[in-house]
Amino acid sequence: MLIPHESAMLFIEGYKKVLFRILADAGLLKTKSTQRDLVTARTYASQNPGLIGKTIDALRTLDEPLASSVAGAVRNIQIRRWIYLRQTKRHAVFLDTETESAFEVRALTDPLNVLAHDPPMFVETGVFAYEGMVVCDGLLLTPILIGRSYQDTFNADYTRLRKAGHLYKTATQFNHLFMLDSPDNA
Repeated sequence: MLIPHESAMLFIEGYKKVLFRILADAGLLKTKSTQRDLVTARTYASQNPGLIGKTIDALRTLDEPLASSVAGAVRNIQIRRWIYLRQTKRHAVFLDTETESAFEVRALTDPLNVLAHDPPMFVETGVFAYEGMVVCDGLLLTPILIGRSYQDTFNADYTRLRKAGHLYKTATQFNHLFMLDSPDNA
């Protein structure tokens, strides 16, 4: 369900460094809520393709480089709306909104069902490959609960995808699916 604590903290510190740098460079005002600021920066970055990579490169130039595994994960994060279908003892189950792929997703420091309502729901979040696993950034934006009939449909989609070999569990599978070239986090 969670990735190792030391790995999670390394990722979180690097990710925060990137997002706070984006917030400052974009002139976006900080609030009293760190989480709100991180979501604002992530949303801004998702609307400006290439910005995350440029920010990582700028930090390296300023002698503030990220660990290579963190840089690769942050550079290739997939920020979008996902279907958070269920929570198991080992992972969360996500589907893409086109229901073409399913993912076993780990959390950083808190299980996703602790951060939000119990699934199923639509949620905007960042998902990435890190240290061999598929991981969620834990910043869950605009959760929309899913009713029973939709849940039944998505459960059937999950079963279909799993049987068809479209359930992605590893960083390598995730990177291959999204055509990401990032050996740092495979």
